[in-house]
Amino acid sequence: MVHAQIWPDKEAGALIHVLAKGRTWDIFEQAALLKELYGHHQLTQAQIARLLGKDKSWVSRRISFLTLLPDEILAAVRDGRISSWSAHRVLAPLARANAEHAAKLAENLKKESLSTRDLALFFEYYKKANGNTRQNMVDQPHLFLKALETTTSKKQAEVLSDGPEGRWVQEIKTAGSILTRLINQVPVVLYAGQSEPEQSRLLTAFDKTWKIMTTLERTVRGATL
Repeated sequence: MVHAQIWPDKEAGALIHVLAKGRTWDIFEQAALLKELYGHHQLTQAQIARLLGKDKSWVSRRISFLTLLPDEILAAVRDGRISSWSAHRVLAPLARANAEHAAKLAENLKKESLSTRDLALFFEYYKKANGNTRQNMVDQPHLFLKALETTTSKKQAEVLSDGPEGRWVQEIKTAGSILTRLINQVPVVLYAGQSEPEQSRLLTAFDKTWKIMTTLERTVRGATL
């Protein structure tokens, strides 16, 4: 049994109605419907946005979304071999920057999928990696994540082994590195002729931090007596 509604107006009006009043649409479904309105029914993006109560940029982003991804990735999403989240959040922005890497990653995801969490983690590391590492990552994403898990487990074991004392040493070293960078930046951010409001803002931040540092010193010295 199929529940249907007789629509007395044009097809474009029906599409607008289901987009605005229907169920929650997946972004691929939204993009396809918007592309149909824009391409087949020849509504402008501004008209579509007005009829849906959206910004023109909202319509533009979703229509262009489909054009960013190669046909084989779109087909994999339709077939359920790649999730729409993966395509939207990772493969589309990756395709914009490096189409070859997007295609390679998609090929691997079709063979063996990754959870949303793992793929998000993978993409965060990818964005920070150099060229050679990126190539290796897209060639073997699952191997990269296994290696990362091993490294993370090792670090966690070291933290547990060192206890709070080891963590304190690491954090005080990190604070020292930050303070060294701040010392080097002083001639750049503080200078003669600087506007009073700007200098006051910088010195206020310094004074607050200095109070914390002196409190830390008193606490440390007091604990060792």
